[in-house]
Amino acid sequence: MSASWMDGYVSDVTYTLGFYRELSPAFLTYVCESNGVKGPPAGRRLRYCELGCGRGYGTALLAAANPDMDFVGIDFNPTHIAEAQTFADKVGLANLTFLETSFGDAVASSDPVLDDFDFVTLHGVFTWVSAEARREIVDFLRTRLRPGGIAYVSYNTFPGWAAITPLQHMIREVAARSTGDSLARLGRARDMIAQLARAGCAYIAQNPSVRSRVEHISKQDVHYLAHEFLNEHWSPIYVTQAFEQFREAKLTFIGSASIAENRLSFAVPKDMHALVTSATDLAMREQVKDFAVNKQFRRDVYVKGPIALTTAEQRQAFERARFALISMGAGGKESWKVPSGDARPKAGLVATLAARLGEGSATGAELLERARAEGFSDKDVEVVLELLVHNAAVLPCRPDGGKGDQSAARRFNAAICAMASTADTHRFLAAPVAGSAIAAGQFDRLALPALLAEPDAQATEVAARVIRDIEASGQKMRRGDRTLGAADAAELAEPVEKLRKGLLPLWRHLGIAV
Repeated sequence: MSASWMDGYVSDVTYTLGFYRELSPAFLTYVCESNGVKGPPAGRRLRYCELGCGRGYGTALLAAANPDMDFVGIDFNPTHIAEAQTFADKVGLANLTFLETSFGDAVASSDPVLDDFDFVTLHGVFTWVSAEARREIVDFLRTRLRPGGIAYVSYNTFPGWAAITPLQHMIREVAARSTGDSLARLGRARDMIAQLARAGCAYIAQNPSVRSRVEHISKQDVHYLAHEFLNEHWSPIYVTQAFEQFREAKLTFIGSASIAENRLSFAVPKDMHALVTSATDLAMREQVKDFAVNKQFRRDVYVKGPIALTTAEQRQAFERARFALISMGAGGKESWKVPSGDARPKAGLVATLAARLGEGSATGAELLERARAEGFSDKDVEVVLELLVHNAAVLPCRPDGGKGDQSAARRFNAAICAMASTADTHRFLAAPVAGSAIAAGQFDRLALPALLAEPDAQATEVAARVIRDIEASGQKMRRGDRTLGAADAAELAEPVEKLRKGLLPLWRHLGIAV
């Protein structure tokens, strides 16, 4: 480890609280199997490690949603780990361990808790740390990931960052010449960028992607921006460079966790298909795809020693795979976004699948059966499911449908809902059927306990309880520019009914509510 434990990384500002569905074991298994590679073995307790887990919220959520697995979260920031461990202890997650350590020290450690992982994930870490830390990450993957294990790595990439790299340089240089903590220094840098934009700076004016990024920066969370732009070792890489580095850990690229990118017709415009398929190797094929869409951020899945599935085995894996609906109104959409533009499935197919998933989670075999009855082909179903997963309308689930102990998820969600009365920070709830999570708005997190406690309560009664809970915590319920009191409960009846009749049935299917 370097002389400074910070090693050029922003440490005086805690990282944002978020959850990324691509990190869930069920999602990563789906990526592998949909790309023709065997997933993790069944029949033994699996082990999962997140490198650079930040404040540990996502790791804790996964532990709560997958109680039959063991989880380890590693971060070098003691403030992050102290917060993470406190929350894990509060919720009672016996299958979760947090460690405050560097990647290098984790590699050298003899602690058995760091042995033999089936999953190792890192989100938004690899291209924000020093070259030494990246080598340590590769060493960790080489020594700690089991043969057959899955690795997930997301990172900033070129060519998408090429035009914006000077913007990051300016932000960091202004911040370096300013005083105060990272947030104060970032504020001055953001002001400078805004002044340049208003003054007609040619660099901004002549680069549309820079103009849109400057506008976006003015609205983004400053905690996120500090970690995105102020790290000393911020360094996007090309996908070919990533392939080279992870090859040293004996990893083989399997596909993207952005599911649509794995299907050529979705990944790039049609007139570029020949360019992609004529690439000399897989790394170059991915490079051409990145250039075709000006890729800025990759979500790559690797396996150490992949075992290819036969066509029959891949079909069996799809039939066993389980899916759940997480987006209301999905059945009514006719057009879906993919990197190459818009995709329009055969009329009625999305509605057919959404109707079946609206009854509860379903296996691939059950979805095929429903679709066949409506005259759709098996291939149509597989392709459309990729679209729905890519667009976060459908979520891959645990194969057992969460039939095991769900008590940890119940405790986790109760704690998250209780926190909503004081701050809108922890915005995801554990979904044990999926072994993952779903986003939940602050009002919905506040109203959920009231609806579960009194399912038949009038909407105004539920709303009044929410207002009382917020006031008891010393906060105020606001709607727009107004502060609401108990007498205004009728104004919140509509969102209560939307939760009761719309979201709550989906949440029950996901195990979030019973």
